[in-house]
Amino acid sequence: MKKIFLLIMILFAIASIAHCQSETFIDNEIEIEGIEYLYPLYNPDYFEGYDKDTISCKYYSTENILQMVNFSDYSGADTSKVIDLKKYKQILYQLEKSEVINNTFTDSLKPYTSFLKKIDSSFLINDPQKDVSEYNVQISFSIFSITIHFPSFFGEGTEITYRDFTSSPLKSNIFRGNNITFTFTANNFLVYLQGEYLTEISVDLGDGVGYRNINYSSSSSYRKDITVSYSTIGEKNIKTRYKVNGQYYYSYSKINVVSLTIPDPDKTISLTSNISYNNTYAQGKIYIYHSELSDNQIKNPIIFVEGFDLFNNMNADELYHALRSENLDVALKERGYDIVIVNFKNARDYIQKNAFFLNRVISYINENKITDNELIIIGASMGGLVSRYALDYMEYSGYDHKTRLYISFDSPQKGANIPLGIQYWLNFFASASSEAEELYGYLCDPAAMQMLKWHIISDMSAFYSQFGTILTDTPTPLKNALNSELLGMGNYPEQLRKIAISNGSATASGLNYGAGDNIIYYHDNDPSIWGCTLIRGDVYATDPDNRIMIFDGRINVGGQALLLGGKASQVSRKSPMHLDYIPGGKRYTQKDFEDNDDSGKLIATHEDHCFIPTISSLAIDSEDPYYNIKANIEKIYESRRTPFDSLYYPENNENINQEHCAISNEMKDWLLNELLPDDIVLEDESEWSEGEIAATNSIRLLPGYKIDPIKNIESNPNPVCTRVYIKNK
Repeated sequence: MKKIFLLIMILFAIASIAHCQSETFIDNEIEIEGIEYLYPLYNPDYFEGYDKDTISCKYYSTENILQMVNFSDYSGADTSKVIDLKKYKQILYQLEKSEVINNTFTDSLKPYTSFLKKIDSSFLINDPQKDVSEYNVQISFSIFSITIHFPSFFGEGTEITYRDFTSSPLKSNIFRGNNITFTFTANNFLVYLQGEYLTEISVDLGDGVGYRNINYSSSSSYRKDITVSYSTIGEKNIKTRYKVNGQYYYSYSKINVVSLTIPDPDKTISLTSNISYNNTYAQGKIYIYHSELSDNQIKNPIIFVEGFDLFNNMNADELYHALRSENLDVALKERGYDIVIVNFKNARDYIQKNAFFLNRVISYINENKITDNELIIIGASMGGLVSRYALDYMEYSGYDHKTRLYISFDSPQKGANIPLGIQYWLNFFASASSEAEELYGYLCDPAAMQMLKWHIISDMSAFYSQFGTILTDTPTPLKNALNSELLGMGNYPEQLRKIAISNGSATASGLNYGAGDNIIYYHDNDPSIWGCTLIRGDVYATDPDNRIMIFDGRINVGGQALLLGGKASQVSRKSPMHLDYIPGGKRYTQKDFEDNDDSGKLIATHEDHCFIPTISSLAIDSEDPYYNIKANIEKIYESRRTPFDSLYYPENNENINQEHCAISNEMKDWLLNELLPDDIVLEDESEWSEGEIAATNSIRLLPGYKIDPIKNIESNPNPVCTRVYIKNK
């Protein structure tokens, strides 16, 4: 017993020393001579005579984990809170963290352990090996009620009952509200009721019909579809009712109806790249939406390339909806453009790999269009980098891409920015938050590592002086390799016109905070009888001139003394340049964190940060993020300080930094004008089809064509261009 006491005192001393160091992690488990345990502590003398290397009485009950979402809020009472998909995933994540390992008290903990072994969060994927349309909405259910007896060597022990009745749609937004199908499949039910019987599950989908019985079955072939018609847009409340042992339990969730209708693609085509990268081939889909002037054939294609799809869950509706801002889709179709949307199967994969998929798309469209019209390719965000590489590669390899215009839309041509303090926040809280774990994993996927100017992986391996100055480059090896490959192929494609669009200020106006400002404040102190729950997760904006703390975090949970459990981390850096608050297209990362916090303790003291610096999206040859682009625009064009032939930045209020990839009416008008060719000569009947023809300067009709006077009389010509309706003689 004295030996055990001595070891505990040594642990206190070690933890105390470690706690004073920055970036120190302290294990949540305490190990004494092969025995691991957490509160409530067992009497170590009990194990005298046992083989201590084979005995484990460690367990994580729900009190012993960091509850970012409180189980008690979703107990099935009619006062239970509304749950969304993020919180639903967090509930399951916390249950996984509660896994019980106990060789000594197997019978007492067996029900809990058996239930936890069934948890597999992969079933949250919206299309889990079932023939479910990408337009349908699946709903997932978690239902359990377990009573566990925790033995004690000093009395009768403790009984704790855990209950959870939750359900959530696996989509947050829908775009076809007047005809949407909700799908229920067996592998979206997670049910464990100890000694109780589930006799009914019914769902009220918020359409005024009331509860519908879904006749749940555990059969692997079980599936039920319910089609709903909402009459209005906005959030719809979804209520789930469970009948267990004759008593009703409830779960409340919601879904947002963004629109009532959205066009179906005229064609959906799955493709695989012809060129491998790292010995694998990229896959994806293209969605084709024809203009009414195209007679259901590809005549005048404009290709939109998706960006970094964080959860790889954006499909036809989500991607097309982005084009409905300011009615851009309608304007394009009215001008005769066939819209082609590119959807990568894995948008987080290597940029080169998805560029080879885009090469396949370009070839497919060129092979299947019935005119000689050249392509227009618009890459949004990361899609602009993918498009640049694809076109560059085709020119370098001698392939004719038959493209006349490449548009880079707020793309990270010189790098993107997620505040380094936020990256460390995700790394630190990945052990407690499902979203932090998920996002940190995506942060370490190839595409993110290829785009970010300052990445945590490189930062952790960089060499620093005693003053915190970086003595090695911070880009990841993947980013450096991508840049080298682009340079080797010519850097930017040349056999076409290139334009760039930025959502950032061009007049050197940054965001409304500066170096060292706190951007996330997260403190949760809850003293209790057994100890103290202490959570801290503060993030600060970087400073290019001084070494400052950018992240300060601590977790201590479940009655563990501060020095004997949890973990702590402090990170101080001197930034290589201004990043977090400079001019550029912005992202609301901090606001997203605040919205997902169930405790109300996390505060986004500044809601947004610079995501794509203006000098990056416009590829300006300057390392000064406050370079006044508007004041020097003529010099930029004359001295070729950008590889682009034309640049767009907000003019109506150029001091405002807009949300990343936002489409304004001003930007739409500028873009539509840029899409027009300068001159059109109609000289070959096989090259042109009947329809609306527009150009900025002139249209010349040679034999074989004539003006359609009726349509021209009825039309309302665009004042910025020459526009006529033609038809074959």
